[in-house]
Amino acid sequence: MKMDFKTVSNLWINDKKLYVRQSTSAVYAFVLNRYLLPNFEEMESLTEEDVQQFILNAFKNGLSRNYIKGIVNVLRMVLRYGKKIGFDADPQMELHLRKEVRNNRVMAFSAKDQNVLMKYLRDNFVQKNIGIYMSLAFGLRIGEVCALKWQDLDFETGLIKIRSTVQRISMDENGGKRTKIVIGPPKSLSSTREIPMTREFIRLLGPLLDENEPGCYVLSGTTNPIEPRLYRNHYKTLLRRLDLPDVRFHGLRHSFATRCIDSRCDYKTVSSILGHTSINTTLNMYVHPNVDQKRECLEKMSSIFEG
Repeated sequence: MKMDFKTVSNLWINDKKLYVRQSTSAVYAFVLNRYLLPNFEEMESLTEEDVQQFILNAFKNGLSRNYIKGIVNVLRMVLRYGKKIGFDADPQMELHLRKEVRNNRVMAFSAKDQNVLMKYLRDNFVQKNIGIYMSLAFGLRIGEVCALKWQDLDFETGLIKIRSTVQRISMDENGGKRTKIVIGPPKSLSSTREIPMTREFIRLLGPLLDENEPGCYVLSGTTNPIEPRLYRNHYKTLLRRLDLPDVRFHGLRHSFATRCIDSRCDYKTVSSILGHTSINTTLNMYVHPNVDQKRECLEKMSSIFEG
């Protein structure tokens, strides 16, 4: 018996919910309801041409290459599941995503701008600014700083313990749309990590320690976390006040990694601090040798053979 795409996708998402995190299944459900079902729900087979046309239309509608790639990844998962139960489509179909035209948005702060921001944070080390400081000084993600509690700062061992993340997820199911805040484990197993505190960070935190309970969140000072969207707005307001480039919050993490690499820190150590699953992620994202570094490398190699 033939089945349509909607039937297959519903069976797939219900199966996925059994063994992925709630936040992950919510993302899958959002992609299905927002993009895939409106285009394919009644179709009893999918061809390469059908999906390629969908991709072209997505580009015309202003979606980025990476966003479309994520949608296609969800589609392939549905099709792999569908193939097992008789849906007519090849999950390995050859698809083409055009190259992204890079915009001019700054991905990380220059060393000069980073110094300006860091000086302000040191001079204005109030509770709400701690997360910006920690992202810039330790490479934390926004969900990680929002989920941090005072009990996660272990002053006996001098370690910051990253155990949770905060995110707002979309519950876009059965035609109804709502969102909710979820506090769960970090992005991956490697993201659950311990990061040594610097002497400066311990000194800056000193005056705040007696004012907060261990079970309260660092940024809010209460038993309720600050939502990442609201904290991102606070960060953007601060950038405008300081007349700094419009670097997105995740750019603090990029800035931290870039300065680590510029300082010739060990790549494996930087990868561990960032919580990357593989050192290759760190290398691909942040290690881009310039001409002087290449020249230095070649001179070192050449000196081995000098008489």
